[in-house]
Amino acid sequence: MTLNAEAFGAQIKARRQTLNMTQDDLAAVLGTIRQRVAEMENGKASAKLALALQACMELGLVVEVREA
Repeated sequence: MTLNAEAFGAQIKARRQTLNMTQDDLAAVLGTIRQRVAEMENGKASAKLALALQACMELGLVVEVREA
């Protein structure tokens, strides 16, 4: 499945909610602020890749990179 930034953010948000975590909860685990989590979930281009990958790891999501 190919995801754009908005779809990726929606996956992060859905998983966070499944785990009954708030944006503040996830931000605390990631060592950042709620605003950064909100930007990532909303597909903002300014979201940092390292933070997004760390969020996936913390939420138990797998990211796969492969040649098209």
